[in-house]
Amino acid sequence: MARFEILPGNSEELFYSNSSREQECIGYLRADFGSGKEFFSSWWSHGSNAHNDSAFRKELNALLKELRKDILKDRAHMRRYMSEQPGLLLERNPMTQGYRIITDKYEYFLRCAPEPGCYDAYLYCYLKGGSTWN
Repeated sequence: MARFEILPGNSEELFYSNSSREQECIGYLRADFGSGKEFFSSWWSHGSNAHNDSAFRKELNALLKELRKDILKDRAHMRRYMSEQPGLLLERNPMTQGYRIITDKYEYFLRCAPEPGCYDAYLYCYLKGGSTWN
């Protein structure tokens, strides 16, 4: 897997559907920690679904494996990570923060909202490039 680093996000719209880069969005993963320690997820394809190929899925799976070691391990780990490494404040709510993850070919935007009864995380996956910021 390509190296990656988690940075605070800097463009709020990219953490949600229907962004200005919708055609570059491969899809998003929605995750829920259940009672706090489980991990349930589902995948939703987007405009650039043609890029949802084996190379992308291999990288996404490797990335998720790494993220599951800390920020996506469970709800308590997510809260701790957010307090130690603040991300972009989303929805004007300190418990909803965004992080940008960059690899050689893709950009991922992880929206974290560790609250029981809601989805805890959304990971939007984009083709890298075409953006007006870096």
